[in-house]
Amino acid sequence: MVTSEVKIADTVEGPIPPRVDKDDWPGKIHTRIQDVVDAMGPAPWSKSLIWDERNNGTLIANAPGTGNIPHWHKDFDEWWIVMRGTIQWHYTGGKEVTAHEGDVVWVPRGSVHHIKNVGDGLSLRFAVSQPPAEHYASPCKVCDHAPESADVFGIADVIAPGSLKITDTVTGPIPPRIDNADWPGVLHTTLDDLNAKHKGEDEWHETIVSDERNIGTWLTQPEGSGNMPHFHKDFDEWWYVQQGQIRWELSGGKTFVASKGDLVWVPRGTTHHITTEGKKTSMRFAVAMPPGGHWNTDCEVCGQKKADEEVSWMDVPKTNEQFS
Repeated sequence: MVTSEVKIADTVEGPIPPRVDKDDWPGKIHTRIQDVVDAMGPAPWSKSLIWDERNNGTLIANAPGTGNIPHWHKDFDEWWIVMRGTIQWHYTGGKEVTAHEGDVVWVPRGSVHHIKNVGDGLSLRFAVSQPPAEHYASPCKVCDHAPESADVFGIADVIAPGSLKITDTVTGPIPPRIDNADWPGVLHTTLDDLNAKHKGEDEWHETIVSDERNIGTWLTQPEGSGNMPHFHKDFDEWWYVQQGQIRWELSGGKTFVASKGDLVWVPRGTTHHITTEGKKTSMRFAVAMPPGGHWNTDCEVCGQKKADEEVSWMDVPKTNEQFS
């Protein structure tokens, strides 16, 4: 029997139409990131686009030369997708990362991270933290940046009912306790590194993030290829489209095509059938909850029949299991 360290009380029996489908964030199924930028205006700003028991997904904009208050977290790993610009991370212990569009940066719990836009234009990063995301302020030992702030600050206004309790906690600041040479557990993932590893493959996937809350996977699929229609009973799933055009067909009849720079969120219980459209191979970052129970079902939009097995699971090792 497959079990999870994280237990979600709010479960549903699918397939059902989306139980949440708002015109604003969070709760919007299909988001064009440029629409958020246009709505928010000049940087700096942040906007929560996705939040549930596991994650607060926040789009953060900074002007050149600006960034965050250096801090660390006791009970969760934080990670980011760089959506625009050139952004620098300083870690406890002296490690420095410079990331560009499409890169994923991951910081294990306990490590101070100081983040700064070092490019010439607007930077955008999508930060994935755990509500209520307590931040423990601490000076950056790399550049000595230490702005005035509260010792502990967070985002209590977006706490979701049933937010998780993580037992693997640390006292920081400490250097990254995980810094692997291969995934998952790599601090800085570039698209060039991934494309080099999978050169010559028409279709591939690579799990970049794996902890108690999330399995984050880059995957590519050529024209006409896609997933088997399924739903999840105990978690919402979301994706960031890095390349190509992808069609989503949902139970209840909702259908749309997402393109590069789009964010897609599907609430638990809703069947999603995903297919690459057009000649260009698509690339998306998929974020599920371990162990990722997929309940297979027919697609009511296109008639695609379900897989033979009733439920399938994602067998992915967690990075923090190295300490158990």
